[in-house]
Parts: sequence; structure tokens; C-alpha cells
Amino acid sequence: MSLVVLVLWWPLGTAILHAFLFHPSQAGATAALPTGIERVRYGDGQRLNGYFVHASAPRRTIVFFHGNAGDAWHALPLAQSLAMDGSDVMLAEYRGYGGSNGWPSAFGVREDGEAAMHYLLAERHVDPSHLVVTGQSLGGAVAIDALAHHRVAAGVLFSTFTTLHDMSRAVIGFPLSWTVPDAWAFDSRDALAHVHAPLAFFHGDADELIPLTLARELYAAAPAPKELTVVHGGTHNLGNLDGMIDSAAARLVP
Repeated sequence: MSLVVLVLWWPLGTAILHAFLFHPSQAGATAALPTGIERVRYGDGQRLNGYFVHASAPRRTIVFFHGNAGDAWHALPLAQSLAMDGSDVMLAEYRGYGGSNGWPSAFGVREDGEAAMHYLLAERHVDPSHLVVTGQSLGGAVAIDALAHHRVAAGVLFSTFTTLHDMSRAVIGFPLSWTVPDAWAFDSRDALAHVHAPLAFFHGDADELIPLTLARELYAAAPAPKELTVVHGGTHNLGNLDGMIDSAAARLVP
């Protein structure tokens, strides 16, 4: 009987997880590109639709992984501001978002993060010693997974969580299910043991979705050098990401 319940629960539990976790936008699918923005297609079968913003005299390259809502298109103002400050910027995308093929899933999004890293390092030949990996919320978990698999210059992480189970407990009061395979996709706390880059964490003390306690747990698990900035009054969607990324990169990257 328990096996029957488990078999029946897997598709339902996975569907609940995806409805809770993913809120994709297609804004970038048909939008006209502003001047100076390069649309990039990458991943298996060129299924992912991201953007690359060039700085006139780049000092570094930044890859940004956005959160679970919206799409990469919504982060264009962030990328343009960072480019004006001297960074080339790639806005990475996930399957099912912004005109990218497929449907989002936790394991799939993690694979899409690896596809973005492969594109930058193997296809664009970005120097990893000048690459800063950044992410917000769900994108922070994608960024940590990428940092665990690649030696790069630094990581800058915003409003992110320890594990999907911890996040679901914080948001809706109980874990989604320990038996839903997709819920095991991100364990950022354990992944940090494999990171070899300096890290900067930013988290608001008024975050209405992910408690500050999870940021403190991540910070405790991270290897040095590291820093944690608690943004007083900051909610989940922190403002001034461009300023925080630029200043953290300047501190962390020689």
C-alpha cells in the first residue's frame, strides 16, 4: 500500500512543487531588443534564450540568474547599469521562461545554470578568473550550484535559501515532501562545501518569503573568504542590486 501511495504522490507532489516554485513570464519572447543588447541562444538544441550586454571597456564578466518569477528580460535594466560600470553581463534564462523551450523543473533549472556556465566558459571563452556568478532567490541556488562546479572569481547572492525543503517549510509551514524527486534538486548548504570562490551574501531583515535565518545558515556553511550584509528593512526583492554587485565584485576580485 505504501508503494502505491508513493507512486500516486510523485506526480501530484511534483505538480504542487512546480506550481509553488515557478511563475515564468514570456516578456522577452517577442520584445524588440534595445541597442547594444545581444540575444544569445545556447544549451542543448539552442533551447535557451538569454541576453548579453557589452561594456565599452570591460573589467569583468557577470552572469546573473534571476528568481522564480518574471524572466531574464526583466533584468535588462540591471545588466545595462552594470555594463555602464564596466562589466560585461550575461542574463541567463531557464527552460519555459522568456521564449525558451520546455517546461521549468527544479532539476531542469539546475541544468540550465550549467548550460549558461558552459556557454560562457567554453563557447565565449570568458576567463574564469574574471567571472562573477550572481543570483537572486531561486537564482541564488542556481548560482551556488554553478559555483560548486566551476572555479571562478567570486559569487554574489541575494535573498536565497538553504534547501527547497527549508524554503517550503518557511513559506507554507511544512516541507513539500521528502519523496518528491524534484525537491532534492537544490541543497545549497551542502553545495557550499565545494565552492572555492569568495562569496558575498545579501539578505533583507524584512524578507517576507525567505527568513534571514536561512541566509545566516548559508553564511555559516560557506568557506572563507565570505561576507554577509543584512539590509535593514529590505524585503525579498532587494533594490540596488547593481550597486551591491558592483561594490562586492570590486572588493572580492583582485
